[in-house]
Amino acid sequence: MRSPHFALCAIVMAVSGFWPGAAKAQSGKSEVYPYAFSTRTYSLPSNELVLGFVSKDKGKLRAPELPPLSASHGELETFLKRSHEVVKEYLAIHGVPLPPGSLACYDPASYTLSLRAMNAVQEMARSLSEARMNSATKHASWRLEVIEAASSDLRAMVAQCRGLVDHGKLLDAITAKGSVITLMRGETKGGQPIRTRQGSRFSRPTEYATDHSGHVESAVEDAFSGLMFELDPVIGENGHIDINCFFQYWPTPPKSRLATLTAGSAPKVEVEWLDVPAFTTKFSTQILSGQTRLIGLWDMDATLDPGKAGRSQAAFLCIHIVSLLPLSEPRLEAMLRERGEAVVPTPKGVRPIADPTLPPGMMVRRFRLPADFESMGDGGAAASASAADPFASGAAPVNEPRFVRSVTSEDILKSAGIPFPPGASANFLRSTGELVVRNLPENLELVQAFVDSIRERGTKLNHTTVEIIEADASLLRRLTREAESLPDHTAVQKALDVEIAAGKARVIRTVWFETKGGQPAKWENVIQTQTNPKLGVHSASPAPEPAKKDGAPAPAEAKADQKTGLHVSADTEAIGCQIEIDPIIGENSILDLNILVKADTAPAGTLDASAAPEPGIQRLASMNPVRRGMELTTSISMRSGIPRLLSVYQPTKTDGQAADVLHAVIVRGDITTLEQVK
Repeated sequence: MRSPHFALCAIVMAVSGFWPGAAKAQSGKSEVYPYAFSTRTYSLPSNELVLGFVSKDKGKLRAPELPPLSASHGELETFLKRSHEVVKEYLAIHGVPLPPGSLACYDPASYTLSLRAMNAVQEMARSLSEARMNSATKHASWRLEVIEAASSDLRAMVAQCRGLVDHGKLLDAITAKGSVITLMRGETKGGQPIRTRQGSRFSRPTEYATDHSGHVESAVEDAFSGLMFELDPVIGENGHIDINCFFQYWPTPPKSRLATLTAGSAPKVEVEWLDVPAFTTKFSTQILSGQTRLIGLWDMDATLDPGKAGRSQAAFLCIHIVSLLPLSEPRLEAMLRERGEAVVPTPKGVRPIADPTLPPGMMVRRFRLPADFESMGDGGAAASASAADPFASGAAPVNEPRFVRSVTSEDILKSAGIPFPPGASANFLRSTGELVVRNLPENLELVQAFVDSIRERGTKLNHTTVEIIEADASLLRRLTREAESLPDHTAVQKALDVEIAAGKARVIRTVWFETKGGQPAKWENVIQTQTNPKLGVHSASPAPEPAKKDGAPAPAEAKADQKTGLHVSADTEAIGCQIEIDPIIGENSILDLNILVKADTAPAGTLDASAAPEPGIQRLASMNPVRRGMELTTSISMRSGIPRLLSVYQPTKTDGQAADVLHAVIVRGDITTLEQVK
């Protein structure tokens, strides 16, 4: 049987192929070597170490308790010796052999492991720690920040966000240029949605009524202004979190607006409505613990506040997975560093030793893969890896017994065309998510390429940006003709950027979406305004007669002398810009995009009234509400990272007036793979 020491030496010799620091060490760019000793601390929740486990050679073992603060040097050294013997057996059982010169100690109260060992062993211990941490009880801790800055700065930031899965540094940079408007924080368990809001509740009128004496009554609805956030996180393995988000923000308080209801057919009547600027986004995506994402961007020009011209706001979300474990015990590593040399000295000048049990020319390498590696694959790679039955002839009878063989990691690699000569092997360690392969160097390179392809098939995210740009009509007509037959409209984007920088064009809207393929998302930057007023006659009945003595109710019928007044009601509509997308991520960086764009080019208004009637003529007329804008619904296919001129339209600001500008809608989708940023 191969000893743990020889097994470790084989791994050490191969570390230079899988451990990131090894390549740098060989090139002289780093002093970190895979077989150099180092001291590190890990969280290692283990009931076996706390309650006890059975060792093949030493019987039942349990990690000793940490000595008190007043312990002498001798007591500390005794603890280190006892703890090391227990931890060494435990780690060996879990595939982490400790070579001579290693020293380990464990605190069962805080689940803390401190280990002095070769860097190659540290990588194995880290994998074991991560596997144990994945099984611990967790919840999601999140932070939401709203930042205000110049629209040009935020637009430049959006361009940098494309293709990135962590926007934390961009948040810091834009905060330095702008200001933090608000912050919200919360926690929730995985799979349990959280709903929270901060702001003001108020009543908004929806109807008015007057009686013959001019007394006014109103009906109201409950409304809200502030920040509303809903999050539904699903915590997965290896720090992955699936999130469903709803974010709604009212950047300014409600604004009062007086509207005229008559148009020459009666004495003028004015009514007061409340308009509420609002931004809304709804989306689903995936994030890694500790990452920060841009989740929304809106233009403050839509608030109709002159002081906010040229300003925009953006929302960022940061999520951490918090394992419900005690904090690490710092005394453990300090004890190991201070008294460890007296227990087990650190070896000097350690060099790799060849494993005589390895076939000539073969090496051992370890690769990190998802925990479901043996059941994943393209279209059932694991199933296709099963060997065909050479005796099969046509379809087998339904009730005929069949031999079913589990597909191993070696089968999967062989099905990918990787040779396994005599002596080669592959084993997948589910507990640590590592694939251990023994093979010739050239075949190990093929395994590396296969592993890279598996990683590329990780979760794909779609970053979609939409910009509505107003520019000179003649320029956009020329750019439209030049781009008609081209698959890439980067030149159009660059030409408009030049005009924007020169002040000859302006950005009407900059929109940011992040979502997974097949998951729709919605974005709104609008004013919730009351429009389409309805003016009618209100019948005001006299008060009912008092109840009779026997308790019978008074008759509810209106009497003949009932008086009339006015009745006014209105609808609440969203005026501004609304965009919805439903992306489908395909192969070869192709994105199928279903998109809806609604853009109002002017505030809601009314058609111009006719001239006043001649004396003696009673005119029947009303106010005629009007909305001016565009609407587009389409489905396109586009390549990741390539902008498309989706639409060009002419904004009509007043009836019958042709503007000398056009609006262009430019859309770009970037497909990126979710991964941990180093």
